[in-house]
Amino acid sequence: MTKLKTEARPSSVLRVIIVALVLLLGAAAVDTYNANAAQPAGGGTIVIDKITDPSGDPQSFTFTLHLLDGTTQEFNLTDADDPVSVDVPAGNGYEVSENIPDGWTQTGSECTSDTRPGNPSTASNIKLQDGETVTCTFTNTKSPTPTDTPTNTPVPPTATPEPVTLILVKDAQPDSSQSFNFDVTGPDFNNSYTLTDDGTNNNNSVTISGLTADVLYRAGSIIAGWLDLRIHPV
Repeated sequence: MTKLKTEARPSSVLRVIIVALVLLLGAAAVDTYNANAAQPAGGGTIVIDKITDPSGDPQSFTFTLHLLDGTTQEFNLTDADDPVSVDVPAGNGYEVSENIPDGWTQTGSECTSDTRPGNPSTASNIKLQDGETVTCTFTNTKSPTPTDTPTNTPVPPTATPEPVTLILVKDAQPDSSQSFNFDVTGPDFNNSYTLTDDGTNNNNSVTISGLTADVLYRAGSIIAGWLDLRIHPV
């Protein structure tokens, strides 16, 4: 009797199905690995704006944006310029510095987020998420122009007043040989004179020169039996 040996072999259709299942399982495993792997960071935008006081001043300000890879970008802004926008990868530690010209003071620098009102970003540490825009506004105030004050103010020379002359005239009524003594005194002068008005006009006056203007001088004479009826300039 002849014995027949049989083998259970899968058909060609079954082989195709098995191969397909293996490929599908492998693809699912790769997808699961990629889903758990670290994804590259997305991008955001940093905006720098300039405000001056007084508004509209044409002064240009230089800014430097420090990126996370250690490189920098530099640009200039005036109050009238549109803000500068820079697209960068998301991340923490961006920094914007300003070169302040002479005659100006930085009076404000504020960074705000369009998606996170509480975003704690500052100009020295900008924190940026994927799809976020952080705007940093720099305000600078112009210093008042100093008033030139001369250190050595010239003193105008003091004018020396012209000397004045005082004339004393004695008028006795009636004419008399009586002598009258006059003491003329002042801060820089002190002298005595004797005058007589006997009608001859020989000794009834005296001229005193070299006195100082705008200074009070006194002249007086009192004789018993005589009255000073008038004393006035002539």
